[in-house]
Amino acid sequence: MAFIFLILFSSLVFAEPCGPHQIYIREQNIESYHKTDGTLVSSHTRKSHCRELSRTNYFKDSTNQKFKDIKTNIKKWSPGERNIIQNHLDKIPEWLKKYTIAETLRADTDSTENPASSIALTKTLILFDRFFQSPNKTQILAHEVAHLTVLDLTKKELEDFYIASGWTINRSKGIKLPPKVLVMPDSDESVVEDYANHVEMYHYKPNELKRLNPKSFIVIEAILKMRGHK
Repeated sequence: MAFIFLILFSSLVFAEPCGPHQIYIREQNIESYHKTDGTLVSSHTRKSHCRELSRTNYFKDSTNQKFKDIKTNIKKWSPGERNIIQNHLDKIPEWLKKYTIAETLRADTDSTENPASSIALTKTLILFDRFFQSPNKTQILAHEVAHLTVLDLTKKELEDFYIASGWTINRSKGIKLPPKVLVMPDSDESVVEDYANHVEMYHYKPNELKRLNPKSFIVIEAILKMRGHK
């Protein structure tokens, strides 16, 4: 259930937290240009910021997004598939439901075993063929939506999480070592994947998570309560 990690971990830690209905716009270098009235606008750097989503379109048959780390073809939804997704989105934990999804895309199965993927920066979900063969559809969607919440974390919350989970991180030395005890096999891929795995386990296998790492269980519970989970 891979997350398409589009920004470096250090950028994520120090990025401005974005709310449930916002997307993250990265810093951009703008070249000089002339306005329609002839006024010259000098080249400048547009700082990174959060932008409100003006509208949402859950199910799209195509997209203008370019996927760097994923090899698949976007295809049309069938009415039955849309109903399946919506029915299972209705069953995910209430606090996750408040996070806006900008695009939900249907795709051929990629080169991995992933049933789904997500892009936090653009609030996008991608569902592959394998998703519709899975018996754990609600759990998969909860995991992917958890990825979309990561930009809502404060610097302190993210640091509290990776310390409790067991990550060894020293940005000045370029060191990033995964926990010795993994709550899921792919938790060593990134802090963000580990975070989504923790959220998934907290809701669907809480006793197993508490057994594997009682410290990170407490931290995740505190983060979720701050977002309205009861």
